[in-house]
Amino acid sequence: MRNGLTSLLVPHILWRTAAPPCAPARALRASAGAANDPSAHVDERELDAVLRGFSAPCAALAKRYVAALVEYNAHTNVYSQGAYGKLPFHVHDSLTLGALIARAPGGVLDMGSGSGLPSVCVAIANPSIPVYAVESKGRKAIFLTSVARELGLANLHVLTENIVELSRASAFDVAYVTAKAFKPLPHVIPLAKKAIRARARLLVPISEAQVVEHSAGWKRVLDPAVDLERVGPFIYFSREIKAASVRGGSGGRSVFGAAAEGSSAAA
Repeated sequence: MRNGLTSLLVPHILWRTAAPPCAPARALRASAGAANDPSAHVDERELDAVLRGFSAPCAALAKRYVAALVEYNAHTNVYSQGAYGKLPFHVHDSLTLGALIARAPGGVLDMGSGSGLPSVCVAIANPSIPVYAVESKGRKAIFLTSVARELGLANLHVLTENIVELSRASAFDVAYVTAKAFKPLPHVIPLAKKAIRARARLLVPISEAQVVEHSAGWKRVLDPAVDLERVGPFIYFSREIKAASVRGGSGGRSVFGAAAEGSSAAA
């Protein structure tokens, strides 16, 4: 069903299993110092509008996530307050990515998870699959851990690690790898290949400008006719990748994901 998924169809496949209890979201207020900056506030009407088409449990958890982010960010910087105006768009983008994954569910690795876009939203959209959020900055990883606990996302696994260093000792047996606003696409592709155990689909949110940038000239890394998945206003680089050898790593890397779970079950 490649390229056939529309923005109208995506929300209806988001929630396939029972959702955790959903409490009302807190008010989305920025810190007092940003009170006079319109861009330093989350537009609740816009957020409600983008969440309206998604299932009620999914929308409720997504709104609680945004409220938790704004509250935490008031005292610990994990997200630019000046970019709050773009949060509804990025949440919508991340939930849509989660919906793409829900078509053929499988474990997910999010490299450079930051404040949880897309890892938290992907975990919300796919509560029955493991989502590994790898984030090197301690303050952001602490937030991700706290929000996973608050929202009851038992499937969200936070690793306070640098993905380059982690890939030397460990590999991820997952179906998907993603990264949003992490590194340029030409750097993300080889990093993803070194992070996985065998094969996976790399799904990376990109912009129209990035499509133009990365599909032209001798530095071309994508073919718009093959490597893109478009859903409404969102664009995703989509390519099957195969694991690459890791310099300085050993063949006996520890494994996160399906292979590790299978070994545990067998034991």
